[in-house]
Amino acid sequence: WSHAVKRIEEVRGLRGRQFQEDASPMAHPIRPESYIAMDNFYTATVYTKGAEVIRMYHTLLGEELFRKGMDLYFQRHDGSAVTCDDFRQAMADASHRNLSQFERWYTQAGTPVLKAEGRYIAEESKYVLKLSQSCPSTPGQATKLPFHMPVKIGLIGKDDKKEILASQLCELTEDSKTFEFKGVTQEPVISLLRGLSAPVKIEMETTDSDLAFLMAYDTDDFNRWEASQRLMNRVLLSVYEDIKSGKTPQPLPEDFIHAMKQVLTATAKDKQLQAYMLLLPDEQTLSGNLDLIDPTALHKARAHVKQTIAKKLEAEFRAKYASLSTGAEYKLTADEVGRRRMRNLCLSYLVSSDAEDSTSIAASHFKSANSMTDKLAALAELVNLSGTERESALAVFYEDAKGDALVINKWFALQAMASAEDTLEKVKALSKHSSFTLKNPNRVRSLFGIFGGNMHIFHSEDGKGYEFLADAIIELDAINPQIAARLLGPFGLWKRYDENRQSMMKAQLQRILDKQGLSPDTFEVASRYVNAQ
Repeated sequence: WSHAVKRIEEVRGLRGRQFQEDASPMAHPIRPESYIAMDNFYTATVYTKGAEVIRMYHTLLGEELFRKGMDLYFQRHDGSAVTCDDFRQAMADASHRNLSQFERWYTQAGTPVLKAEGRYIAEESKYVLKLSQSCPSTPGQATKLPFHMPVKIGLIGKDDKKEILASQLCELTEDSKTFEFKGVTQEPVISLLRGLSAPVKIEMETTDSDLAFLMAYDTDDFNRWEASQRLMNRVLLSVYEDIKSGKTPQPLPEDFIHAMKQVLTATAKDKQLQAYMLLLPDEQTLSGNLDLIDPTALHKARAHVKQTIAKKLEAEFRAKYASLSTGAEYKLTADEVGRRRMRNLCLSYLVSSDAEDSTSIAASHFKSANSMTDKLAALAELVNLSGTERESALAVFYEDAKGDALVINKWFALQAMASAEDTLEKVKALSKHSSFTLKNPNRVRSLFGIFGGNMHIFHSEDGKGYEFLADAIIELDAINPQIAARLLGPFGLWKRYDENRQSMMKAQLQRILDKQGLSPDTFEVASRYVNAQ
């Protein structure tokens, strides 16, 4: 696995879970000031954002000084209880740097926004970059002070398509600061926030052609992926707005289709990176860009864009799928993992194309799979369909699992995440399956937890998804209040939906709160959601 692929996987998790938490009434700093139930703070913020903060020390100080800081930290505190301040002080003392402002990453909640404005001054061979930061208000924190933010950038020349400024660190400690880069002899395209050097959202006016340029020529592999995501986001949200307002979506931009084709047809050394660059952002991540979320329109927009890409590039997807279908013996190597990931991505697009043989391709993929990765990929496509192939594959997968708990969890999870119209009824039936029990936390997460993240089905307009999950939370609270409280997460952003959905979600939250003997864990989360401003 390359560093870029590992970082992509980390950032997908950060944006899909932690950014959502920061936007909810349960937003809290990495070091919470108070709580009712400590169990409620084993969260994505404490762990995932906390890990990002450790990573920022490394970015700010560099490998050598970070290592010295770690050595000093263990020398001082090995075997004793410590605080965040102890770690920060060790880093400061080892590097002889003042890191007092860096403490704000521990004390301030919310996802900061980094705004960038760049301009090239040709007559002075200079690129000027203005960086500004802000952070939205969160419960109990109406205003925020500036963070100490490491912003790693590079410049790629438009003419020769080569890097003219290698990765350079800009430290933003004020509300706004301007940086100048001299000796820039051609107009550049900026590669901003390389490696997501700080856990922030980016605001910068960038053309579609510049994003396509970065997809092709950026020397930072993570930022090549990031450019693809920003371009996909732009296209997806444009289609979303059309569908939401009742319009027929405009044709997808030719530059976008061309950029996707270039990535798809390339002979890539890192096929895992290639696959991630073709993978559309999921609905959870996309919803983070919206003030008011229409989950139905969002699901339709993503399905429309994926199907359009699949149809326009069907021949290329078929050719790539065939070239990767080597029938090779299973090996756990980076090359083979990449081959499987890319082949499975091609399968997903081919199924989305609605070609006559798409179901049979998925079924054949499932039957010939010699790894769990390939089998799961095929089943993930089949569960979205109806008919005998789906039911047959599910039965075979369950039988092949031979009771293995982790594999059975996957079987439940794939069905809970399906986009088929009968998913809720399937999940209800699965909750009564002989292999399901409320006494196994992982089994509960694999069904109820995954279902709550299935935006299209959970947020169905009739409110039945809300009622079903609320019933599960009420029943589970008496058995495992910690897991019950965590299952409340999908209700957290209720104020960002239409009035009808708001009313139904709030009613279910109130029904949970009205339960006699409700645990402190579930009470704390549900009450904060209901009383959200």
